[in-house]
Amino acid sequence: GDPPVGDRETVILKSGKSKGRPWQRKPRLQVRMAGEYEVIFLRRALNMALAMENGSVQIHVEAPEFGLEASPLKDRHKSERALQELDKLKAVVSVLAFDPLRAEVETRADALYVMGYHAMARPGTRELRTRFRLLATVHHPDSGYGSHQRMSQLNAAMEYLKNHRD
Repeated sequence: GDPPVGDRETVILKSGKSKGRPWQRKPRLQVRMAGEYEVIFLRRALNMALAMENGSVQIHVEAPEFGLEASPLKDRHKSERALQELDKLKAVVSVLAFDPLRAEVETRADALYVMGYHAMARPGTRELRTRFRLLATVHHPDSGYGSHQRMSQLNAAMEYLKNHRD
């Protein structure tokens, strides 16, 4: 949801007649998303990730059980949609929850780890760019959730993968 009414951040205007003056605005996080994600989904994922980070929420997921009486086509479609949404949520949370590397990005496996892929993944250029943009919006130091270390590793990982297309 929106920030509380009194929650404002001070920014210094960079252009125009008021250049250099402080201005109060709502804090915000700008996200450029791939087409298959809806805004509400990303908000839920970020909220869940923050709750998991501070320890106020733990998740336990069980496989759905289908009894004989739960077989109408309508219920099956609802269950399939719920499972798809759960898969998307798991993917977003896993991407947000990686631990930074202790050293610099030196190998393809390191770069893929930072980008949220397994070591044997072969993502295409477009997929990498989309993943980078999603991660950059979250891990950027100005976002309120990110850090300089994570953003630096993300940049290094993207640079490595661009230069080493093996």
